[in-house]
Amino acid sequence: PANGHGPARLARARRGGPRPTPIPGLEAAAQLARIARDHGTLTEDLANSRDRERTLERTVEQGKRLAGLGGVVAGVAHDLRTPITGIKLTLDGLARRGLDERTRDDVGTCLEELTRLDRLVGSLMVVARAGGDGRTALDLGPVLDERLRHARVGALGRGVSLQRSGSARVECSVDAVTRVVDNLVRNAIDASPEGGTVRVHLDADDGEARIVVEDEGPGVPPEREHELFEPFFTLKPDGTGLGLFVSQALVAAQGGRLGYERRAATTAFIVSLPQGPSEGDHATHPGR
Repeated sequence: PANGHGPARLARARRGGPRPTPIPGLEAAAQLARIARDHGTLTEDLANSRDRERTLERTVEQGKRLAGLGGVVAGVAHDLRTPITGIKLTLDGLARRGLDERTRDDVGTCLEELTRLDRLVGSLMVVARAGGDGRTALDLGPVLDERLRHARVGALGRGVSLQRSGSARVECSVDAVTRVVDNLVRNAIDASPEGGTVRVHLDADDGEARIVVEDEGPGVPPEREHELFEPFFTLKPDGTGLGLFVSQALVAAQGGRLGYERRAATTAFIVSLPQGPSEGDHATHPGR
């Protein structure tokens, strides 16, 4: 009807009257808030992308260094080992003769330094052939028990106790995991205070197994943590600086990662490896 009091208007009145007219200022503010929120999300995504890019660049650079080092070692390791073996045999022969005390001490010092040099060359050779050993399904519990038995004498000499817990299976080289565990446990014992405890724990989830080696030592100074896995970095007076570098190379060759954490009062190194098949898989395929 012309007077505007028809059914449509009555229906609007029953619904509460005419709708309020939007206020331009509030609408603009809401749009600006949405833009700011989207900008913040984009900025965060970009920062995360840059972090991932830097991590990838570091990984590639480390891979190049590792490949270069492996190539050099492959060419000179044999030539280094030959004179080292000859010198060691000569010094061993001298040590068995009737030498005066001063000469005997000098020969002993030379043998110690030669052993250290031989260990350094051996570590470099491990890096050169890091991916050479085949992988197999491995129950880590018995492997760690054996390695801790070997380490117990050195631990007792320093008044350090060893504990192990957990279980896990992996697909990896037995030699690789043995070398890595030996190195991490030895480092943990050396870093522990007298009366301290080194704890080795196994666990697994999401297709990944972890070996955690934890000690009560002071850890690495925060300003030097970035050097931790670099070749020749060491805080030990008699260290070669290759233990963690070699361990990281071995773990990476098995498709895993080696990480470091400084916790409340402890230091932990975490080895993450692809998890092996379950017991059910072995029951189904006993010939594997």
